[in-house]
Amino acid sequence: RQLAQRGVVDKLLPLRRSANVSLVSGYILKSGARYTVNVSVTNRAGLTQVYQTNGVIVDITPPTIKYATFLYNTTLSMLTGTWLASDVGSGVLNFSLTAGHKYDGDDVLASTSVGNKTSISSADLGITIEKNKQYFLTLEVQAKVGLKSQLSLRVTTDATAPIFTGKVSVAIVYPGIITTSPSLNVDFAVSWYGITDPETELDKIELAVVGNGTASRLYSSLSYRNVDRTVAGVLPSKAQVAGVAVRNKN
Repeated sequence: RQLAQRGVVDKLLPLRRSANVSLVSGYILKSGARYTVNVSVTNRAGLTQVYQTNGVIVDITPPTIKYATFLYNTTLSMLTGTWLASDVGSGVLNFSLTAGHKYDGDDVLASTSVGNKTSISSADLGITIEKNKQYFLTLEVQAKVGLKSQLSLRVTTDATAPIFTGKVSVAIVYPGIITTSPSLNVDFAVSWYGITDPETELDKIELAVVGNGTASRLYSSLSYRNVDRTVAGVLPSKAQVAGVAVRNKN
C-alpha cells in the first residue's frame, strides 16, 4: 500500500496474500489535506496492478461564518438575508435556514436547505412576514465532511416610526440676543426629550438648525447632522433662528 498526501508517496507496506482489510496507523494527518491509499497487487508471475482510492479529506474544524445579516424591508413587507461563510478543510456543502417567533423556533420555517446561495428573501422561501413581530432566524452551514456551524439572529419587523411626545427647545447662550452685527456670532444650545420607539431601539437622532431665508445657515433643513441628546454650536453672523428640527430613526 501507499499513503499519498499532496503528491508525497509513502513506502509500500507488505500484506498477507489473503488479506483484504488492513489497519494503517502511525501517521500524523493534516487538516484540510486529501489522502489516498494505493493497493498494489502482485501475482506469482511478477505482474503488478495498482488500485487507488478516491481519497479522503481530513477536516476537524467546523465552518466559519464570517457574517450574516437579516433586514426588514418595510415597503415590501419581507425579510432579506445575506451571509458569507467558508471552510478551509473540505469546503462548504450547503446552507440551511430556520425561522421562528422564539429562539431556536421553527414555527415560521422548518430547517430548509438553500444550497450554496449567500442571499435570499422571505418571498423566495414562500413565507409571509407580519409587521411589528419578532423573528429568530438561524443560519446553518455544513461542510462537505459533515461538520456544521450555526448563527442565530433576531429581527424585529418594525413598520412604525418613532414616537415624539416631548419637546424641542433652543436657547441663545451668547450674547443673549439675536444680533445683526456682521462681526458677531451667536452661540446656541438645543435640547429635547420624549422620543421613544415601542418596537425597536432608536438608531440615530439628527438635528437641523435653519436660519432665515436670506442669511447663511449652520445646517440646512436637508442636511441633518447626527447628534446625541443635546447639542451646542455657533450660528453664523446675521442669522436668525427660523426653526429647529429634530429627526429620529429606529
